[in-house]
Amino acid sequence: MSVVTYEVTEGIAHIQLNRPEKLNTFSYELTRQLSDALDRVANDDAAKVVVLSGSGSSFCAGGDLDMMKDLQSSVESYDWLAEVTQLTLKIRSLPKYVVAAIHGYAAGAGFSLALASDFIIAEKDAKFTLSFSKVGLIPDLGSTQLLIERVPINLVKEWISFGSVLNAETLLDKGVVNRVVQHSVVSEAMQFSKPLVNGSPLSQKFTKKIINELVDSKLRDSIALENLHQAMLLMSSDHKEGIAAFFQKRKPVFKGN
Repeated sequence: MSVVTYEVTEGIAHIQLNRPEKLNTFSYELTRQLSDALDRVANDDAAKVVVLSGSGSSFCAGGDLDMMKDLQSSVESYDWLAEVTQLTLKIRSLPKYVVAAIHGYAAGAGFSLALASDFIIAEKDAKFTLSFSKVGLIPDLGSTQLLIERVPINLVKEWISFGSVLNAETLLDKGVVNRVVQHSVVSEAMQFSKPLVNGSPLSQKFTKKIINELVDSKLRDSIALENLHQAMLLMSSDHKEGIAAFFQKRKPVFKGN
């Protein structure tokens, strides 16, 4: 079964993460199929706008912890991070707008994926969290810089360090989310996208390009720093403790090593 689906309807490419049994968490397979889908839509003349969503009960719950705990070295961790963080850069450089349709949880790297998109439409009950600190890690996929672009630094530090669970209304109030809807978020994202389908493709392409290029040098620096430190943290005792505590449903006891 494909873990990423692709369909174009009336000028809108719908790319859907399709690992519902794993809450659409990032595995090697999902990462590579999503990367391929982004390459495909970049060259698909029938697609004017992209709607990115997740199947099942959530958009994306971040990295696959079962897979991540099997990483054997900092080099292997760094190679994995280099691969998955390319998704952020592909979305940012895509010559078409990407609308993230969020329901359930957008956690960890799932929140990062939403932040990389151009617009976020969220169901009222959606929950967003940068839960990295709970497993002894830091945000990745460029989310540190992507948050700094949107909200004050003191909130960025709070949301990351506390592992805060943020609701859609809070993020709408802070300007992170574009729209909050009651239900049927994919349908609402499609409706949101229709004016873009009918707009000038060149105008949208260069508007996105100019705006993103003004800030993307900082994004690339953020990704480089995140990957370097995350690769080390993935090998730390604290991360192993955080993963063990998660699976054992207890509070982790971190020791700073």
